[in-house]
Amino acid sequence: MSKKKSYAKGIWSLPLNEIDYSKEKVISYSKFSMFKHCPKKFELSTIKKLSKFEDNINTIFGTSMHNTIQNYLTVMYTKSKKSANEIDINSYLKNELKDVSKKYLDKCKEENLTPDLTPSELSEYYVDGISILNELRKKIAKFFDVKDELIATELPLVVKIDNIDNLYFIAYLDIVIYSPKTKKYLIIDLKTSTRGWGEWQKKDKTKTSQLILYKKYLSKLHSIDEKDINVQYLILKRKINEDCMYPISRIQKFSPPNGSITVNKVLNEFNSFITDVFNKDGTYNLNQEFKAISHKNNFDNCKFCEFKEDLVNCPIQNRVKSYV
Repeated sequence: MSKKKSYAKGIWSLPLNEIDYSKEKVISYSKFSMFKHCPKKFELSTIKKLSKFEDNINTIFGTSMHNTIQNYLTVMYTKSKKSANEIDINSYLKNELKDVSKKYLDKCKEENLTPDLTPSELSEYYVDGISILNELRKKIAKFFDVKDELIATELPLVVKIDNIDNLYFIAYLDIVIYSPKTKKYLIIDLKTSTRGWGEWQKKDKTKTSQLILYKKYLSKLHSIDEKDINVQYLILKRKINEDCMYPISRIQKFSPPNGSITVNKVLNEFNSFITDVFNKDGTYNLNQEFKAISHKNNFDNCKFCEFKEDLVNCPIQNRVKSYV
């Protein structure tokens, strides 16, 4: 996948300590989320490194939309709204899709894999993306205040994990905004979705805990009071009900509860994950039992799992249901 473009203002652009990947491990929120869904998948993918190249039209579209929106916002905040609207956003998105999909196809060829991508899919997703971008530009004031300051796009967080040698948490924050009026920061995460988030997605802690953990570590890394940081998901819907009597937005805002009680609960869960999975020297705890969770609260974990048919490493009889 292509490296995302980034912008950072002032001291926020100062380089962080570089990680020596030959000696040190990094853990991301996606790995934590994977473990929460299914420890066995985490073991097979991360520890045993059996995971295959997994990009598809959805990840290609997600990266392209991220890059396009981040570029638009960077121009709007560093120059003007007028300059941002002068960008040929249709061509920009088309070029992003072309570049990102080319890297994907080259990777498939290199690894001798059959691409999970068709020209018709790219065309459909492009049209959907243009519809989202047109609404964003038309109603930009509903989602972004030009009087605020853009702190960064793709802001890196690199945090040393306490009490574990050679282990770092790493993340990239899609958008960070600062409001001089309220003196608060806002972390925004862009999520592409087919039809948006319903109540089930909003209650899914493996989704909502992401920004809460980012909030904790942004506070720690930059010495910002947690109460001065808010979080928000901006969900970009490819499809809407065109026949509805009332106009339906393709862009959905959602801010999960992120007060101190919630932040500490998520941090405790993350710390438990670290304690279970890693030894103090930073190596993996191979004595940990990595259970195969077939269903999580009635959700079929195996349905889209790449190890679904791998009965050697994940026997069906060992798969269990979980309701917690």
